[in-house]
Amino acid sequence: MAEVRRARIGGREEVPTLVDLLDAFPAARFNIDLKSDDAVAPLATLVRERDLWDRVLIGSFSRRRIRRFRALTEGRVPTAADPFEVLVYRLSPTAAIAKAIAGARFAAFQVPHRRGRITVVTPGLVRRAHAAGLQVHVWTIDDPAEMDDLLDRGVDGLFTDRTDLLKDVLQGRGQWWSAQGGN
Repeated sequence: MAEVRRARIGGREEVPTLVDLLDAFPAARFNIDLKSDDAVAPLATLVRERDLWDRVLIGSFSRRRIRRFRALTEGRVPTAADPFEVLVYRLSPTAAIAKAIAGARFAAFQVPHRRGRITVVTPGLVRRAHAAGLQVHVWTIDDPAEMDDLLDRGVDGLFTDRTDLLKDVLQGRGQWWSAQGGN
């Protein structure tokens, strides 16, 4: 933590902690990726202590981590599907079959558009997810044509390192909403 506190953004600003961000943006919802086994229990404790049940969505590439987090929070916190759950929905012919196999312990898919030569976010995956009441969030999309393609498929969210390009795409589609007064 001391090392993080010495780091500066742009050479000037401190790197905020999660608690700093929660306090600075009390109405915001946060998407958190569990990157380490050591982070599972402290995050579950923070969620309980700060009553963050509906302010966070937790994801992880690790099935073990997300299952442990779900157990520690008694399933009260929205999570992303684990890799097995994604696979079931990707390969199942219907949402009902996928739900019967994978269950309903998650609120969203947070997945890459493609994994190697395999397309993960197919129209069928989006259709099955939506039929089950689940969202599809795709990462990390920095190409405007790919953004348009995924939005055409009906994905619910895009992770990007190029918010400027995403804003341009959304404005071009008439889907940009501004807090300063609408589109």
